[in-house]
Amino acid sequence: MNKSIAQTPITTDNLYRYLQNHGNQSGMWSYQDPRDGKWYQLLMVYGADKRAKLLRREYPHCAFDKLVDVHDELGGDELEPDSHNWPAVAVSRDGYIHITSNHHVDPFNFAISDQPWDCSSFTNESPVVSSSDENRVTYPAFVQVPGGDLLMFFREQEVSPSRFRYLVYAWNETTQQWEKRGQDLNTGTELRLYISTVSVDPSTGRIHLFAMWRDDAGPGTGAGNSEDYWHMYSDDQGQTWRQLESPGSTVSLPLNIGTVPNLIRNTQPHPNDLNLVNLFSSAVDANGDPHGLVPHAQSAGGGSRQWHHYWWNGSGWSSRVISSFSYDGNGVHLVRGQGLEMWAVYLDSSGDNSCVRAVNLTPTSPQYDDEEIELTCQLSHNSSSPILDFSAFNRGEDILSLFTVRATASPPRQADEDDRPLWRQDGQVITYEGMNSIRQYGAPYQLQEISRANNLSGSGPWSVSLPSLGDQSCPVSYYAKMTARGSGGSVWLDIGNGDRIGEVEMGGVATKTTPIMPLLGFSGGSLSVNATNGFNAQDVDVIFYRLNGCQAVERQFKEDADGVSCLQSNWT
Repeated sequence: MNKSIAQTPITTDNLYRYLQNHGNQSGMWSYQDPRDGKWYQLLMVYGADKRAKLLRREYPHCAFDKLVDVHDELGGDELEPDSHNWPAVAVSRDGYIHITSNHHVDPFNFAISDQPWDCSSFTNESPVVSSSDENRVTYPAFVQVPGGDLLMFFREQEVSPSRFRYLVYAWNETTQQWEKRGQDLNTGTELRLYISTVSVDPSTGRIHLFAMWRDDAGPGTGAGNSEDYWHMYSDDQGQTWRQLESPGSTVSLPLNIGTVPNLIRNTQPHPNDLNLVNLFSSAVDANGDPHGLVPHAQSAGGGSRQWHHYWWNGSGWSSRVISSFSYDGNGVHLVRGQGLEMWAVYLDSSGDNSCVRAVNLTPTSPQYDDEEIELTCQLSHNSSSPILDFSAFNRGEDILSLFTVRATASPPRQADEDDRPLWRQDGQVITYEGMNSIRQYGAPYQLQEISRANNLSGSGPWSVSLPSLGDQSCPVSYYAKMTARGSGGSVWLDIGNGDRIGEVEMGGVATKTTPIMPLLGFSGGSLSVNATNGFNAQDVDVIFYRLNGCQAVERQFKEDADGVSCLQSNWT
């Protein structure tokens, strides 16, 4: 099996998370060039000069060999300090390369390569045929239907009255023009439609997406007005849409509140109770059944948000709350694994050095929400959701490529005129070949259970002793996961520095489980499970883990990446 790391040849700018934004589902794209038969991968980034760059490398395990500044071809506008402004890239079947960037209610910044399969020169041109579709654009994203068309989804905002429309466009290889596909997905004054990442079943070409509303006329503000949650699919490349609950009927477009035939979560008559967030994703399993992941409150009445996994079970929607990681403002990507396996790839920013991890969300697995694998670490808090190469998933390939940013303050505490920290951003693409066996690739980083403290009862505190792990170069060596059953007060872990790690407030009789937490600065010896006065533990269980093999793997990764033109690292 193969793993590799390819460093970007330039320092990237990610001050406002333009690049590693959860909604960026086409910031990286792989394709085969028929002229030489080789596979290549393109990556769109912003450099430290805040200009859009297009990078190319041989796919999947080579270093970047081409860098093109495409900022002027994309209109030359100054990069706005706005995390919506992610860049995107795609290659249509006829070889033309399509790039776009820097949009949040802006005119289209778009360019197409002058020659097929050639990323050295581009011409700025609008992709739309109607000027009313291009004045105030947000969220452009590309999706390739296997054996079919290259599609582009984007939102257009009209000003008077305030109307938001989600549109689908398709590239016509005969006329070499973009054309509108089907009807607008939605309509309604002061009403926004948000869609998840768009996933494609590689065996059938069926397109899947999940959606929700944000009603700007509602009583809340911003995301506080998000409501309803549903799924749609298309078997004709976005021309018409249907729902699994009533597949014999097409959905009448454009949609408005109250016109969606089937809702997975109906938030009426109190639309804000679930605290829905439009950071949501989709994927398709080997049976062709869609899965969705979305954060919202556990039940009506508000409360803290948790990630919820929804999947089609053949006759209806099943759901489960995710406990291994919590909602922290970062998005999560769903990724199809071996057979019916489904994984969530997310950024854990709870420690000093953020890490990208994968969690098993396979509905039939006894390890659901408990098997966690570390993919890469040593990322800064300024990182956000990794960018994945979704074009590979939509082709049915078992290859995971993820773009992350390693960042350090340069110089420390330097800030811009808005008092936001300035960071040096070193981008990298990490590739795991054979996603259908993710456990093998994550094994060097896998968390290994080393001890348990079970059936703690009473009012605490309870003392626990852990062995020293010896010399470790990993940023965090120890992790813990706690399940508390009891009432009153709160309970937490204390490693001796005064921090209340994983503190949970019990309230009435309850059972609460923390995500897997890093024990920063702990090097072995004694720690305690503490509780406030009033906590009555029926049962407290704590599982302790170590990070297995990080030192050797990180060192080998760096050695393989140093001065190698085409990275090919064999891992066993």
